[in-house]
Amino acid sequence: MERPVPFQVQLERRQHEQLKALAERRDQSMGSLIRESVAQYLTSQPIEDDPLFGILGMFTDTGPTPYGDVAVDHDAYLAEEYAKGLDPIEPAPP
Repeated sequence: MERPVPFQVQLERRQHEQLKALAERRDQSMGSLIRESVAQYLTSQPIEDDPLFGILGMFTDTGPTPYGDVAVDHDAYLAEEYAKGLDPIEPAPP
């Protein structure tokens, strides 16, 4: 596990009481329950919300290409798109 970063959050009194009771029942710290909940929440978000989602399908695999395999040499393809003035994060116009 990475080194934790201190973070302060204010809970409603009822949330705090419920979290404390759950932590006691599970014999865990309140912090570990919060980290577990945040991790679960973040992994449950739709992939479309990821800013890198826009690069999916940006390149068409048409066989041998100037830089090699798109999956392996994607940096060269992205650099070319940036050089053209296109933003690989934004969907290409139709």
